[in-house]
Amino acid sequence: MARNGEVGFSAHNISGMLNGAGANIEKAINALASHADTLKGLVARNGEVGFSAENISSMLSGAGANIEKAINAMASHAVALKGLIARNGEVGFSAQNISSMLNGAGANIDKAITAMARRADVPKDLTRPSSFLSKQ
Repeated sequence: MARNGEVGFSAHNISGMLNGAGANIEKAINALASHADTLKGLVARNGEVGFSAENISSMLSGAGANIEKAINAMASHAVALKGLIARNGEVGFSAQNISSMLNGAGANIDKAITAMARRADVPKDLTRPSSFLSKQ
């Protein structure tokens, strides 16, 4: 459990991140342990726009034995990831939406983040009321 002011991951978050590791669970546990500071650094603090521990867990779920590769990809694309989140009432997606879209990407999260960042304008355009609502 995180102490006051600390970033922490719950047992639920950890089990979500280890989802899919199967027989490679020791490798995945070791990766989580060796990248704990990196993971904590990905979590938003003090009201900044970003991702919660739950969001990070969701994005890493399914990476299994490739969790180290996924963590490194998320860390190297941290600015792009945060850039996908809608701010101050702008049309777009929440951190929860982004984490849901990346859930299950696993070891391919690098490709998924790159593709989302490259095409960020399209999903935002689709969320505008005029995109899917019929004119009556």
